[in-house]
Amino acid sequence: MSDLQLNISELPGPTFMYSGLSKDNVASVQNKHLVANPLKFAQLSLQRMRLLLDEGVPQVIFPPHRRPDMQALEVCGFTGDMSHMISSADKFSNGYLESLLAASSVWTANAATVTPSADSEDGKVHITTANLNSHYHRSIEASQTHAKLARLFSDDKFFCLHQALPGHSRFSDEGAANHMRFHVEAENRGLNVFVYSNDPDNPEFVQGRQTLWASKAICQLHALPDSKVLLQKQSKEAISRGIFHNDIISMNSHDLLVFHQQAYEDHESLIEKLMAQGICCVEIKAEEFSLEHALKTYFFNSEFISGKDGGLVLVMSKSCQHDAKVQVQLDRIQTAYSKEIKTMYVDLDDSLRNGGGPACLRLRVQLNQEQFSAIPSQFLLTQNKLEALQEVVTRFYRESLSYEDVLTEIFQRNLQPVYTKLEQILGWNHN
Repeated sequence: MSDLQLNISELPGPTFMYSGLSKDNVASVQNKHLVANPLKFAQLSLQRMRLLLDEGVPQVIFPPHRRPDMQALEVCGFTGDMSHMISSADKFSNGYLESLLAASSVWTANAATVTPSADSEDGKVHITTANLNSHYHRSIEASQTHAKLARLFSDDKFFCLHQALPGHSRFSDEGAANHMRFHVEAENRGLNVFVYSNDPDNPEFVQGRQTLWASKAICQLHALPDSKVLLQKQSKEAISRGIFHNDIISMNSHDLLVFHQQAYEDHESLIEKLMAQGICCVEIKAEEFSLEHALKTYFFNSEFISGKDGGLVLVMSKSCQHDAKVQVQLDRIQTAYSKEIKTMYVDLDDSLRNGGGPACLRLRVQLNQEQFSAIPSQFLLTQNKLEALQEVVTRFYRESLSYEDVLTEIFQRNLQPVYTKLEQILGWNHN
């Protein structure tokens, strides 16, 4: 059976703001308290989803996580109705309520790590929900994300869903943003590369987004043979300059890796092993393309998909479209790669201001046809769903949103009904 790639994305929520909650995310910090436009971001996200649908990419769209997170409030002793809880949380501590309102679950590359059945010893697709332990506003996403994944991958004949790893700094896990899979036709199993930022066994251990312990644990949970796993350390230089995930300093398809020269510590061994498997590896030199330029353009956060004609398509942010340095590197990649790469550009400026490009907005799931048939059809994206989502977003999302707006009674009163409408359209309102 031929395999396909299912993309899992999420519609941006109506509380999307620029709260500057991730201190290691340059864009997030620089744009803190900028007035947000949730309507525009949602509309542009729908355009991207439509483009992928037109290219034949099957998609599941999660409804946005309900915000504020009432469970997180109750756990910390807040009581009363939503309005009272919001008012109390606002007074509790600077940034606390903003964390509970964050729409950061839209970046589904951090939702989980997924490995296909061909790679595991038990022949199942394995999924581990990410604990996102490095930042509070993201750590509260795990429970809602896991519940959605459990409904999506409910058939245990094909799927094995694992709970998030322990919520401790030594097991900090940020999902598929730090995982790459490579596969050539001559091999049954793929080669899985797990990129980590910190090693808890190192005496100088400082919490990072992805730890070696987390990556090792996922390999064990997913029943991956040691011979088909590579553990690669991200470079200190990249981390110190604001590269907080692997997917903003490298990108890959099944047989192609494009990476920045300063992405990894001692990357020679990694590249040698990949090339020995027939993987095309393209190194982008720092003297031609700095880490700062990588963050400015989010070039490495572009998204590879298989187009409707079966060819490789690279979906990039429009910030790359007229960038001379990007175009030079695209020419180099095309020269090195044996097949034609088609390019497409999408407007994701609102997401980029919070540090997320095209690849951040999707979780890749490789399935064979039988496994795909086990996905409940109610969750699959259709043109009709896109039109219905467009109508709700246009009617209820705000063109301008600041923290002060969220504190108003009218905003709070209209918030939960919007979530309900979106859940109904996307098929998530009933079991």
